[in-house]
Amino acid sequence: GVRVGSGAAKIFVIDSASGYLKNTQTTDIRYLGVYTTNPDIRCYKDTTGNTANQTLNFYVYVAGNTGGDTCEHSWNDATCTAPKTCSLCGATEGEKLPHSYGEGVVTAPTCVDKGYTTHTCSVCSHSYTDNETEATGEHNYVDGVCSVCDAVEGGSEEPVEPLTETISFASTEHRVSQDGSSQVWKNGGVTFTNNKASSSTAVANYSNPVRLYQGSQIIVEANKITKIVIVVNSSKYVTALTGSVKTGTISTSGNTVTIEFDEPVDSFTIDSLTGQTRFNSIDVTYTPAN
Repeated sequence: GVRVGSGAAKIFVIDSASGYLKNTQTTDIRYLGVYTTNPDIRCYKDTTGNTANQTLNFYVYVAGNTGGDTCEHSWNDATCTAPKTCSLCGATEGEKLPHSYGEGVVTAPTCVDKGYTTHTCSVCSHSYTDNETEATGEHNYVDGVCSVCDAVEGGSEEPVEPLTETISFASTEHRVSQDGSSQVWKNGGVTFTNNKASSSTAVANYSNPVRLYQGSQIIVEANKITKIVIVVNSSKYVTALTGSVKTGTISTSGNTVTIEFDEPVDSFTIDSLTGQTRFNSIDVTYTPAN
């Protein structure tokens, strides 16, 4: 804030020598300015350190007038985001202008997505869409696969929605094989494999939870995986898991580790666990093939 002292220190005149505002006292003379060492408006005993190019706006009130100010307004023209506005005091006048949208940009429909027109204001970038048209349903097959939606020629024409399936390690219900070298778990279109790899310990016959040893390999397979959610048996196993993941975006919450992919993948691999970890379950979000 402005620190002006008391009494005569509150009255300032322009000092002809420095050009700064100076109080009218004969002793304890102070200058009003903005200083580099204290970047706000203060009164100091000299002008050393005053920051250049600072503008101080003052408003003069007529005696007895407690209402409007005498600002000589400097108006900025109205735009689509603000009415006519004074750059000195912030006063406004009139209304905002209409947006300048132009003719719009047409997005053509595809085999699976609707078409529409996007109108964008050239001043503020506000936009809206209209003129929606239905998807064509006509695929562009290249070597038997649609280049737009990946539909397979001759396959189902119904769009395939992503789904999430869970492999639970609470029992061996989802385990399809196990020996000292590897174990394979499967549910629906999701396959989970744990290989001994460089581990010094053989793959063990465990469930509730499943034990995955340091140096072993993990592979998760499904069509177009977008997210994997792993619940570990204890928070102490989170670090070993997150420290081993090299792809995707990782987030954690308590005993839960989430791995998300910007682009779908058909296989996710951890080549070598940095420490032992134990899984309660794994949820995989993927898009089944047609």
